[in-house]
Amino acid sequence: MTTTSTKSNIIANLIGKTWTALIGFLFVPIYLRLIGVESYGLIGYYAAIQPVLSLLDMGLSLTLNRELARMSTKADSAHEMRTMLRTLEVIYWLACIAIGLIFVVAAPLIAAHGVHAQHLSIAQVTFAVGLMGLSLALQFPFSLYQGGLLGLQRQVILNYILIATSTLRAVGAALILWKVSPTAAAYFEWQAAVSVLQTAATAAVLWRAMPWAREAARFSKAAVASIWRFAAKISAIMVLSVVLTQLDKLVLSKMLTLEKFGYYTIATSAAACLLVITYPIYTAAFPRYTQMISRGDKERLITFYHQSCQTMSVLLGPVAIVVAMFSRELLWAWTGNSAVVENAHLPLTLLAIGNGVLGLVNQPYALQLASGWTKLTIHIFTCCIVLEVPALIFAISHYGSVGAASVWAILNICFVPVMVWLMHKRILIGELANWVRYDIGYPIMAAMIVGAIARIFAPHLLPSRALDLVIVALVGAACLAAAALAAPFTRSMIAGRVKKLMAMTA
Repeated sequence: MTTTSTKSNIIANLIGKTWTALIGFLFVPIYLRLIGVESYGLIGYYAAIQPVLSLLDMGLSLTLNRELARMSTKADSAHEMRTMLRTLEVIYWLACIAIGLIFVVAAPLIAAHGVHAQHLSIAQVTFAVGLMGLSLALQFPFSLYQGGLLGLQRQVILNYILIATSTLRAVGAALILWKVSPTAAAYFEWQAAVSVLQTAATAAVLWRAMPWAREAARFSKAAVASIWRFAAKISAIMVLSVVLTQLDKLVLSKMLTLEKFGYYTIATSAAACLLVITYPIYTAAFPRYTQMISRGDKERLITFYHQSCQTMSVLLGPVAIVVAMFSRELLWAWTGNSAVVENAHLPLTLLAIGNGVLGLVNQPYALQLASGWTKLTIHIFTCCIVLEVPALIFAISHYGSVGAASVWAILNICFVPVMVWLMHKRILIGELANWVRYDIGYPIMAAMIVGAIARIFAPHLLPSRALDLVIVALVGAACLAAAALAAPFTRSMIAGRVKKLMAMTA
């Protein structure tokens, strides 16, 4: 990208997110064997509730990200930055206490009416849900401290923390389920312990990274007044986003058995691998967009925007295409469970398409937020939700989990182009054609052609799971190479590296 720090942040984010996702994927089959599909369905609820709890964030973590990035371009802003962090920190910890109390009170109701368990008792589910809430409450403030480190562009150290704690979560949970107690309650007890460690470590690192100021940081009503409008709009977007992305799971949990919901959870977990691509680039680019806009550096902003979009297409497109086209092979290589392959491969294909299309709008969305323009996203998300509710009810009643995944894919295919078109009518006017042609069109088309050819000739479900995985990996590498050569930015980078290599060997 345009600076060494941005490159380092993207690389660190990719490594951190890849490791976190990979270790999560690798341990899913272990959890399934140790506690069974029904108990794993409770872990699916845990994963589904985490985004819902982000509603209580009220947009403050992203606001802190933006404010620290913006303030860092000014001189003598140390006290202002520290005061902003202290103010939002107080709000977050009060919310943390509230979350814990809500789960303690609501656990029996959730167990009795929100979970359709067939073999687990109400008491077992109630205890597990209570521990689930404790873990989520203790983890909640982490998002604020994470937002602060992202805004300061201290993303390398943040990923050290994420890698260490995600490893501890997965390995420790597996050992406890194996050696101590193969129950969902034991799993959530361990998650709560690691949440304490993760939040405390991130808070300590962020405060050490803040610039020194003579005056002590204190809670400030003025700081709240300066950000509440933007934070409220971000909060609205988060509410709509959580509703939009979790409606399928909420409706499915009511209409399907816990076992079938468990299969859908596996598909959504696999499709979430695309976040490994979108998140690192978004988190590295967002504070850079904010700084460039704050300085009024339009020329560099345009260049950086197209570079970021092409990077997103080159890295995300091949992965989405391979997951969609080789869903059976990936599930077989991952779980070795024929029932999982049969019940989850079609939802995985459709979810991968939807997530892939959504990921392509990630950079235009980041630019909108960095510019302080939130209205477009709010309107688009609202329209999607209005259409999604009846579509899900109809699709699930007729086609089950496949219907739910189909709704997600169709919504993104229809609405993402509209969002990008409307955005370029207001921000970076005149750059839409370049985005469609160079940033998205060439790399995605190249990867699709290679992936389609490979799908035609590649064998299906070989007895060897390792060989299946090798074939899929080779196809992914070929799609990646095609996309990289088709995108102008990455092609020029490759050409430059080749010239340097040739000069060194000459």
